[in-house]
Amino acid sequence: MNTLIVDTSGDMLFASLGTSGGAVLAETGVKMKSNINENLLKTVDFLLESSGTSLSEIENFYTITGPGSFTGIRIGVSTMLGLASSMGKKLKGISSLDAYALVCGEESVEVWAKLRLKSFVRKSYDFKNMVFSEYETVKLDDEESITHIVNREQKSSLNLTHSVKNIHFTKFGCGYEPLYFRKSEAEINFDQRRACG
Repeated sequence: MNTLIVDTSGDMLFASLGTSGGAVLAETGVKMKSNINENLLKTVDFLLESSGTSLSEIENFYTITGPGSFTGIRIGVSTMLGLASSMGKKLKGISSLDAYALVCGEESVEVWAKLRLKSFVRKSYDFKNMVFSEYETVKLDDEESITHIVNREQKSSLNLTHSVKNIHFTKFGCGYEPLYFRKSEAEINFDQRRACG
């Protein structure tokens, strides 16, 4: 059973094609361009061709749902939704915090993501006891004190698609809806214009 997972949440476009046993058949990472959707489709084609796999052999389609780049996540979700639907499959998601925790490989870790100004979201993971906190939004003055932060300064710090290698990967699967903890700039501006009449 093959799994295709993509990450468009940072400044890199990552994609991996994995097996149910946690092996990766093919993977790639490219610097994001302005035409993300076109690059994403080319990336998927490259993975399939280099691994000798056809799209019909993909059983599971995943995308990183955020938090992260507003535009990137929406393009990743819509593109992967189209691919999954064309094969009669359902698209699944995994948050960037969950994927980071699975990739970093630590038994106990607290993962953060910056939202806006001094606002952050964090989640704690205890893989030894399989206990995980809820997402918590907090204000923090000193970002430098954070060890594990997703997409620090909007730069991809880890290949989050490597989360497919972790034995706990499927436990963190969720819906594909983008995971936002704050409104986008466009939504904020729209709300302000609407409030002014």
